[in-house]
Amino acid sequence: MNGKRKLFENIEDIYKELEMCYDEIIEKGISNKSKTLYEEHFYFCNTYDLLDEKYQQTIKEYSYSKTFSCPPYPSISETPIQIIDDFMLIEKELNQLKAKDSNGR
Repeated sequence: MNGKRKLFENIEDIYKELEMCYDEIIEKGISNKSKTLYEEHFYFCNTYDLLDEKYQQTIKEYSYSKTFSCPPYPSISETPIQIIDDFMLIEKELNQLKAKDSNGR
C-alpha cells in the first residue's frame, strides 16, 4: 500500500501484507473494509493464492441452502455454531454488496 516493491517469499508474507492493509483501512476509517481489502489484494497477490478450500466449501453450502431454501442441518439445535456464524457473515457481505449496487456506489 505504500507503493514500494516487496518480495513475498511465501503465503505468510502475503497474509502479513493483508494484515497491514487491514490496519491501514481501520486507521483511515474506511467503512467497507471487506471490499477495500479485496480490491487492495490485486496489487500484490493472485486471488487464487488466497482461496481456502474450506471457505469455498462453506460458500457452496450457503449458496445451496439459500437457492433451494433448505437448511444445512435438520434443526437449528443440530447446526454447529460455526456454520451459523459463517452463513450470517456471508449473508451480511452479500447484503452490503447489494446495497452498494442499488445505491450506485
